[in-house]
Amino acid sequence: MKDEIEQNNGGTSGHMKKKESFGVILPCAPADFGEFISGLLGKPQTIEKVFGGAYEIGKNDIANVFHLVEQRIHQQNDATLVQFTVKILYEDDSSVLLNNLEDFERYSEVRPLISVGVSLSWSYLIKFKNKNIPEKQEINLSFRSNVAGNHSVIIEDGLFMARSGRYGGFSGVFLRIHHTERTWGVDIESLVSGYVKSLIKNPNKTEEFFSRNSSGIGFSAGSLLFISSIIGVFITTSNFMQSYLLKMTEVSIIKKAGTEAIMAKIDFLLEVISSGAWPRFILSVVSFLVMSLILSIVLGTWVGTSAENRPKSFILLTPEAEKRKVELMGKRKRDWTMFGLSILSSIATGIVGNIIFTKYFGVI
Repeated sequence: MKDEIEQNNGGTSGHMKKKESFGVILPCAPADFGEFISGLLGKPQTIEKVFGGAYEIGKNDIANVFHLVEQRIHQQNDATLVQFTVKILYEDDSSVLLNNLEDFERYSEVRPLISVGVSLSWSYLIKFKNKNIPEKQEINLSFRSNVAGNHSVIIEDGLFMARSGRYGGFSGVFLRIHHTERTWGVDIESLVSGYVKSLIKNPNKTEEFFSRNSSGIGFSAGSLLFISSIIGVFITTSNFMQSYLLKMTEVSIIKKAGTEAIMAKIDFLLEVISSGAWPRFILSVVSFLVMSLILSIVLGTWVGTSAENRPKSFILLTPEAEKRKVELMGKRKRDWTMFGLSILSSIATGIVGNIIFTKYFGVI
């Protein structure tokens, strides 16, 4: 520290003013200064990875991954944790940034909000064994849940940024590592990836199949219903024609005098024409097909929506998030019940519709 004495030029009282200046000690020799600054400010290599699937994460899980990374890094090299932050994002697009693990563990959200995202960020100065000076390394680990309703979150530079109206259904984990030592970066990526995979739940294969192919299942259900209606129309048309031909046969074999036979056939034709059997039948067929198409679209949409019942991810950092988890788990069970009901309804509608149409419109 250097002291500098400066006399006040504006008076003769000898008033003196004392100024203090400070210096910064860097952990490197003067000859290594340029390399040290390059390690801090230079462009590092980057490893990025995205994990899909449903998971649950709470305060204990965040503390566990922090200590896991800390232990591995200090075991391998001479390292100093410069900063560790936890950023929590809520459903109303607000967020809270906590600057160390202790603050995070003591923090309790008083607002009735659901936590939908959390981002962990480590910043280290590490002196690798093959280097003369410490270099800056960064780790960003971000979690995103899909329980935010119309609110959504995208990842920017490893942190969650609030956005509305986009990617509302995204759920997963994002890992980004900035490093200057490739083997170190790969080792940390493997370590964190293994921990994240342990949090992700193994999905039910049947449920996963239905959820993944929900659009195709809904389209197939609607298509089958409409195809069954077309088959029913063909069967009904065939029955109608047979009924018509049967009556024509009955008239043609009338054993009467010539004039009486001709009059009976004319009466039959007049009866058919006056009753409008064919126009009514054609109108019934068209109406039935239109109604079947509408029902096919409605039921197909219902089946597809019910099948798209993907598991949710939960970031359980507030009491409201805990309540939301209970609600959504119950809703998911009800949705699977509705899916089964929608399939049965589609089958029953096709069968009953064809029976009614054939019974009442298949004969003259």
